[in-house]
Amino acid sequence: MSYEQHKQSILRVFDKTKSQTVDTCELIIATHPSSNTKIPVPRFQQSDKWISRNNELCVEYKCFTCATINCVSLNLFLRRVGKGRKGCPACCNVDEEKRENHRLLLIGGHHKEVVEKAWKDMTFNERLVESAKKFAEMDDETKKHYRLKHFNTDEYYRILPRIKAVGNGKIIDVNEWAYIEAYYCGNQSQFTPVLINHSKESLEKPKYITWMCDECQTDFIGRDLETQKNRLRILCNECSLSNRTFKIRHLNLPNGVRIKWQSVPERRFIEWCSENGIYIENGPSLVYEIEGKKHKYLLDFILPELRIAVELKDHHVWHQQQINSGKFSAKNAVANLWATETGYIYNVIFPKQLADFKAELLKKKSLCKI
Repeated sequence: MSYEQHKQSILRVFDKTKSQTVDTCELIIATHPSSNTKIPVPRFQQSDKWISRNNELCVEYKCFTCATINCVSLNLFLRRVGKGRKGCPACCNVDEEKRENHRLLLIGGHHKEVVEKAWKDMTFNERLVESAKKFAEMDDETKKHYRLKHFNTDEYYRILPRIKAVGNGKIIDVNEWAYIEAYYCGNQSQFTPVLINHSKESLEKPKYITWMCDECQTDFIGRDLETQKNRLRILCNECSLSNRTFKIRHLNLPNGVRIKWQSVPERRFIEWCSENGIYIENGPSLVYEIEGKKHKYLLDFILPELRIAVELKDHHVWHQQQINSGKFSAKNAVANLWATETGYIYNVIFPKQLADFKAELLKKKSLCKI
């Protein structure tokens, strides 16, 4: 039943406390800015503002089935429109099928056939079946909106290898839990994705997920699955920020080593090392702290044979910002500490120093061969 028919059936909207007609009140179909489903719903508006659920308004309407004049609260009328009800209480009570169902209830002969089983009385498996049934009965537009936000089954199992735990470590072996994309929850959203364990007959919402970063291979926690929706790669905050500023790319060397780079000077340095027979690898991920918050520092490269760690820098605005914020000194401190503990020499190289640094590397490489 279209909302236009309901709109035309309205005779007046009035304030029940003052018995005054509200002429500026209008029925519309729109999406509320705070909605988590983004599905248009019927609401009343007055002077371009939505009327809240907490109101003293009533709606007088003429039933388009039996022409009876009815008067209900504004909230009940919105519920009637939202559920697409055709008849009013007057014509529903003379419905022959409804009268027969009530008669069967009174004689107690076919109670289970007439009354649906309450949700709270259903078993674990019955709720799963009923959820699938209710979701299948939803219109295509609602399903489309839902799947734009939530993972479907195929998308979930694609990213499953990157999930280390769920619920802040409550679920460790995620492979023991199956993914249900639409479980009936009965609130405004109606459905929500869940993880279920058939053997334990239990379910958990996929919240506070421990992911493994595709770039640095470290673990990080995300609020829910939806934060990674429509992303080809799962990246932690540090790698995601770096990737937005300087896109992370990879270079496959002839010796089979895969090296990441973010700027042309980095790529050229990798190629130069490969051409001159200097073995190069990605640098380690180091954790440092500023003002009580932990951050990750991805050191550019290490040269294992020469025991040298390399960080290529330039005098761009981001570098100056890191100097001002204290990040640069904090990174240097943690890198020097790591170098001392592992027997490396940590070098921060700027463009004007690069030629001399390369010459020094060639010299050290020749000495290593002797």
